[in-house]
Amino acid sequence: MALSRIAASRPDRRRGVLLSNPGGPGGPGLDLPGLLRDVLPAEVHEQYDLIGMDPRGTGGSSPLRCRLSGYQSSFIDTLAYPYDPATFEDIAARSRDVADTCARNIGPRMAHFTTVNTARDMDLIRAVLGEKKLSYVGVSYGTYLGGVYATLFPERTDRIVLDSSLPPDWDGSYHLLSKAVPAAMRRWATWAAAHDDRYHLASTPAEVTRRLFGMIRSLEQRPLEGLDPGEVRWQLRSAMYDLKKGAEYVVNLRENMRTSEPATGAGPDFPSDPPTEGDDAFRSLNMAVTCGEVGRLSPDVEQYRREAQSARKKEPLTGDLVTNVNACAFWTHRSAEPAVTVHSPVGALIVQNEWDPNTPWEGAQRMHRALPASRLLTVLNGQGHAILYGKPGACVVDRIGAYLGSGRLPVKDATCKLPVPSP
Repeated sequence: MALSRIAASRPDRRRGVLLSNPGGPGGPGLDLPGLLRDVLPAEVHEQYDLIGMDPRGTGGSSPLRCRLSGYQSSFIDTLAYPYDPATFEDIAARSRDVADTCARNIGPRMAHFTTVNTARDMDLIRAVLGEKKLSYVGVSYGTYLGGVYATLFPERTDRIVLDSSLPPDWDGSYHLLSKAVPAAMRRWATWAAAHDDRYHLASTPAEVTRRLFGMIRSLEQRPLEGLDPGEVRWQLRSAMYDLKKGAEYVVNLRENMRTSEPATGAGPDFPSDPPTEGDDAFRSLNMAVTCGEVGRLSPDVEQYRREAQSARKKEPLTGDLVTNVNACAFWTHRSAEPAVTVHSPVGALIVQNEWDPNTPWEGAQRMHRALPASRLLTVLNGQGHAILYGKPGACVVDRIGAYLGSGRLPVKDATCKLPVPSP
C-alpha cells in the first residue's frame, strides 16, 4: 500500500489520523492530504495527521493492468453509449472485447479488488499507525467506501465527512443520473428563458426545451462532423446543472451545427497509442470494482436493448445512455463476496450540492437515511460535483472544520445557500 502523511502541525493538540479517498473507484489519493490542508480550516491540520492512500489496484498499490489498447481505453472513456439499432451489435462486441482483455490479462485475482477489501485495508492502516479509531474524508465514490468502513467497523470509526454522496448500496447509482435529469432540465430551461435577451434560446421554458430536443433530433437524423449525438447528449446532461455553462454550451452547439459539414461516416478517431500505466490502472480498477459489484450481468444481451429502448422513452436525454450494453455485461470475475449495503449507527457529516450532475442529491438523502446519526448539509443552489475540489464557501468549510475539530454534529440537518447564478 502506498501512503502519504502530513503530520499534525500542533502535536500538543493531536487527536489522531484523518484518512481520505478521492473517489473513482480507481483514483490514486496520495495528493489529497495536501488539498485538504489547503482547503480546510487550520484546526483540522493542527489536530490530525492527514493520510492519503492509493487504494489497492491503483497508483503505487499493486496496480491492476488490463493493458488496454488506445482504442479500447477511449471506447470505455465514453462511459455511456446511445442506443441505435444500427450500432447495438457493434457496441456489444466492443464491450465484450474490453471485458475479455481484462479477464485475460488480470485473471481471477480481479475478484479481490473490492470496496469491502479496500475498507479492510483502511482498518489495517489504522492499526499499523497505532490508532484506536479512524477519522475519514471521502469524496464521490469515497463516500460509499467510507460508509462501508463505518458499517464493517463502527467501533473503530471516529469522525466521518462524506462529500457528494453515492447511495448506500451504490447499485443503481447510474440510474440516479438519469432520474435526476428532468428536474435539472426544468430548472435550466426556466433560467435560460428568463435570460433570453442574453442567450436567445427562447422566451419560455417549454420552448427552450422543445428547441433543444429539436437540435438533438436534427443531429441524429443528419450527423455532422465532430458532433456525435450521443456525446452531445451526455455533455448536455452535465452542462445543464451549471446554469450559465449549460446555456453557453447550447449556444455554441447551435453555432457549430450551423457551420459544420455533414459527417463522413468514418466514425471517431481513436488514438492508437496505449494509455499510460497510471491511466490503465485507473480504468482497470474502476471496471473491476464497478462491474464486479454493481454491473448488470445477463446471459441475454437483448435485455440491454429492451432496457435502453424503454429508458429513452421515459427520459429522452440520457435514459438509454445509462442502460445500454457495456463491458460490465460480459464481466467474468465478479467480486469474491457480495457488496455491502451501508447501514451504521455512527455519526457522519454529509455535504452535498443541490445540483450535482454526477452524484445527485437523492443519493445523499439515501445515505443519510442509512446513517441515522448523520447530518446532511445541503448547499442550496450549489452546482457541480465534489465540493472540496471546487471553491467551497466559508459556510461549508467552517461546518466541516467545526465537526472534525469538536466531534459535534449540527443539531439537525442544515443548509448553506448560494445566490442563483447570473448570466
